[in-house]
Amino acid sequence: LFYLYLVIIFFMFLLSIIFTRSIIRPIKRLSFLTEAEKDNSKFYKDKLDYPIRNDEIGVLSNNIKSMSQALKSQINELENFTADVAHELKNPLSSIKASNELLIENKIKSRNKKLLFSNIIKDLDRMNRLISDISNYTRTQIEVEKQKFNKFELIEFIEELRLSFQQNKKKINIFFNQSNQKIIVHANINKLAQVFINLIENAISFSPEKSSILIQLTKEKNRAIILLADQGCGIIKKSKDKIFERFYTDRSRANNYHTGLGLSISKKIMESFGGSLELCDNLIDDYKGACFKLELPIKD
Repeated sequence: LFYLYLVIIFFMFLLSIIFTRSIIRPIKRLSFLTEAEKDNSKFYKDKLDYPIRNDEIGVLSNNIKSMSQALKSQINELENFTADVAHELKNPLSSIKASNELLIENKIKSRNKKLLFSNIIKDLDRMNRLISDISNYTRTQIEVEKQKFNKFELIEFIEELRLSFQQNKKKINIFFNQSNQKIIVHANINKLAQVFINLIENAISFSPEKSSILIQLTKEKNRAIILLADQGCGIIKKSKDKIFERFYTDRSRANNYHTGLGLSISKKIMESFGGSLELCDNLIDDYKGACFKLELPIKD
């Protein structure tokens, strides 16, 4: 019995060592990987091999890997956004500097001076709009990640927004074609309102006076489909994907009013609801301008 106990103790000790090493090794590996992720060296970037297991350590490995990828994505997004902001602010600043240098030299006629002052005011207004939109863009991105969802009736929501825009400077009529049945969606009502406000304001700015805008709501299976079409000049096909990029705008048609951030954040808001926003071909009679298609999941 004594020797039997010794054998049992030996095997238990051996098993405990094997079991401990099977836990400690992958944990040490994960610790090394987290340190390597912090290191910007190319040597580590090519050798990051996360352990693949079917136990809790495997779950932890996947979580650390996902967290690392999300963090890298946010850092890249921040770097790109900073570069875009610097580029957009540099253009009006360069224009103001050039105008100011001409005024200091005082070698231009009075009529041209007025034109320079007018251009300076336009550039300052653009910078002011850019700074305001950049602030709203960054704040909205944070709010999207922390937003609270509500259940609400979509027809009543759209009708209230339509009525709020009915009185506009261009005297544009906004019509709403809807289905007779109630459509309940689950989203952040304030953020969805922001999307519709951006789209309606864009449609009004690009539409001629006394024209019309149509909002059409239909239901397809478990999704609500909203089309918003105007009678403006439309958007060329090659800009179909670009219009959702940050700071992209056709300024020659927008009279330098749009900064190109509204559609970008609107698309992100819709995707946060499990929906989508895209520019589609306009097949609605009498509305041959731009047509945006919004999709939202329906809640029973």
